[in-house]
Amino acid sequence: MKHKVLIAVDKHTSVERFLSKVHVLLNSTHIKYVSAFMLDSVLKAKVIAGETKSKDDQILERIEFEMGFQKEAATNWMNFEMLKEFGSIEELASYTTVCDLLLIENANGFENYSQTDIEAMMNKVHCPIAVLPDKVEHDSIVIVNDSSLDIVKLTKSFLNLFRPELRELPVSVFVDTPENDSHILNERAFIDYLKLYFKNMGIQLMDCGAASCVQDFINKENLHPILLINSESLKDFANQSIFKSGPLESSITFVVKSNK
Repeated sequence: MKHKVLIAVDKHTSVERFLSKVHVLLNSTHIKYVSAFMLDSVLKAKVIAGETKSKDDQILERIEFEMGFQKEAATNWMNFEMLKEFGSIEELASYTTVCDLLLIENANGFENYSQTDIEAMMNKVHCPIAVLPDKVEHDSIVIVNDSSLDIVKLTKSFLNLFRPELRELPVSVFVDTPENDSHILNERAFIDYLKLYFKNMGIQLMDCGAASCVQDFINKENLHPILLINSESLKDFANQSIFKSGPLESSITFVVKSNK
């Protein structure tokens, strides 16, 4: 099976570290065609004093970065296609219609760009997105189930893209209080599907907002989970600096755009 993976980078990205995380997480039996793009081509980077460079220096830096990326991709058994040029978020969004996954590194993406701009970009992207923390020391999986088709598609993408060994991790599925019979049937069907792949699974009833329930659970259990969530549910985290503090800071967050 072949996967088309797009990686968001900037001049601060350690390519070796980033691709080593990708190698640890993604299914090693699948062929990966990797493209990258510079975040500052679609977002406005925060200005740092003393970082101005000439156009020639920027071009040279880009060439060196692309050569380094190609070398590290080959080391990690990936086929590096190119460093993509996007003139706008709309161009990026169009390209993601043919991608299986977009990867963003927490540290660089959310330190060097405004969270509002990053979230706006994520809302435009059409493929699933994985936000990687500084260390990928995952010990569990948390799924926020809103009984939508989005979370079902995201879970199927996770099972397809990520290493099968991750299915051995304990899984916690957060569910809403059922509103009607259809809601109950949807949740039951989803849980039955999950049982085909995950053997150590528990159900957590959300008696509060998704952000509060997930954060309380993660803190109580001292977990570093892989979090599966759709963008509609992710809005519940919006009052926090979601990727710099709180439950998502040390989580691998796997999110899909909601079609609601």
